Amino acid sequence: MTHPVMVLREVEKVGRILDILKQTKHNGFPVVSGYDPNFPNNENFGLLKGLILRHQLLTLLKKKCHLNNDIKLTPQDFRESYPRYINLEEIEIDEDEEDYEIDLRPYMNLSPYSLTEHSNLPKVFRLFRGLG
Repeated sequence: MTHPVMVLREVEKVGRILDILKQTKHNGFPVVSGYDPNFPNNENFGLLKGLILRHQLLTLLKKKCHLNNDIKLTPQDFRESYPRYINLEEIEIDEDEEDYEIDLRPYMNLSPYSLTEHSNLPKVFRLFRGLG
């Protein structure tokens, strides 16, 4: 069974983040520019800008960063719930908050490992072996 790539924009709507977290069990999501979620069958997923983890998204939602974009979370904010990360069921978002946006740029990994569709097998193997 194949699943489409689930990408987020650099500044994303709370409702879309919630939908993606409900639909998938993915642990990380590419953050891209140039993607329009209104055209889901478009095979252009945008230009990779970074990667954000599920627990980071859940923390941003739980701390209600979308209500005040001046709030900047610290690494300690993301470690508070470790080793038991926040569950989606713990997040309380009102329906009107779903149209708010969160800027993911301050929290995403700006240099995730990536390969192109034309990467050769030895390169892919070396990367996976290097990552353990």
